[in-house]
Amino acid sequence: MHKLPIPHPVVLAVALLALPATASAGSAVEPVPTPVATDDKVTIYTFQGRGWGHGVGMSQWGARGRALAGWSAKRILRHYYRNTQLRRGPSGAIRVLLATSRKRLELTSPVAWQVVDEGANPRRALLLRPDDRYVFIRKGNTIELRKAGKRVARFRGSVRIQARVASSHIKVIGPGLGEGGRRYRGAMRLHKGRRALDVVNQVNLEQYLYGVVPREVPSRWTRDAAAAVEAQAIAARTYALATRKDRGTYDVFPDTRSQVYGGVDAESRGTTTAVKRTRRTVITYRGKVITAFFFSTSGGRTENNENVFNGAPLGYLRSVPDRFDRVSPLHRWSDPPRFTAAQLGAKLGFSGPVTSLKVIRRGRSPRVLTAVAATANGRTTIKGTELRAKLGLNDTWFTPKRQRVSRQRAAQLT
Repeated sequence: MHKLPIPHPVVLAVALLALPATASAGSAVEPVPTPVATDDKVTIYTFQGRGWGHGVGMSQWGARGRALAGWSAKRILRHYYRNTQLRRGPSGAIRVLLATSRKRLELTSPVAWQVVDEGANPRRALLLRPDDRYVFIRKGNTIELRKAGKRVARFRGSVRIQARVASSHIKVIGPGLGEGGRRYRGAMRLHKGRRALDVVNQVNLEQYLYGVVPREVPSRWTRDAAAAVEAQAIAARTYALATRKDRGTYDVFPDTRSQVYGGVDAESRGTTTAVKRTRRTVITYRGKVITAFFFSTSGGRTENNENVFNGAPLGYLRSVPDRFDRVSPLHRWSDPPRFTAAQLGAKLGFSGPVTSLKVIRRGRSPRVLTAVAATANGRTTIKGTELRAKLGLNDTWFTPKRQRVSRQRAAQLT
């Protein structure tokens, strides 16, 4: 049995003298509350990292750094895409899906243009006047052409719209496709979707690249790093050919699902020159056009394809060192993302705060392949790509750092 300590007589006497004058030694005394210790600190996780993008293939900023160091486009590409060769590729058109489920589409052209009903036999062209505005509307099982609110024609099949001058364009009026009203080279094809219109731009592959390359790298790079822009033009051409669907009503998307495409309004003289200088040049591996993945910033090393996209290892998409990538502002993250334990748990879909987050497997770069997050309810294995998506991180090359800080400091950091 535990015995309570007996007070020393002197200590007891002092305690009695300390009682209020109105209280006697034998009366009840209201106890003084003992201060309760409060923890004014919270846990935060800091994600120190590098890079921006998926990490496979050519680093665009790394290519810039190599161009600034005097590398040619050919040498740049051979560094990032191992054991490859440059060859002359096919020409022809590519079909870009600009929009789906459009109820109406208003178009014009600065030159004479025409509309062809591709479902008619024989096909006949309806000539349209320059600068006049026409509206295409899905109506039942047909596509109607209207001008000033009046029906001009009705088409039973898909519609092909094209300027009669090859160097000109078709312009979208009003609420446009993608970022707003734009101009497009080649032909606009309207297909009947379930209840509306699907809009496809069929354009020469080289002209398509005129609107892609300046959306993938800054056009100003042509002033001091032209080789990097030429490498981008070749990679973009190669990627388009390797990933095109080549069936159905379109081949590629106009955004990051394929490559970012802005039509005529995205074009820049310098990037167009880079496309022309590399005309029809593609990258091949063992005689076949490669899937030439590219991304913004490597952080110092690229990653093996199977560690990011799964699938079999590809001999031309091996991890390579990339010290020239240091010219990128995201080579190292200067302002690493931070989350409180509660914020991290919420973003990852847990019912409570994260108590620990540990990386258990890295790739060659070393990007995070898998990590384990723990909460009061247990442990969960998470892929690095899932962490990146849910937390909005630039890349999967990161190291989570756990620390305790005051609530005031946590509010400042997160």
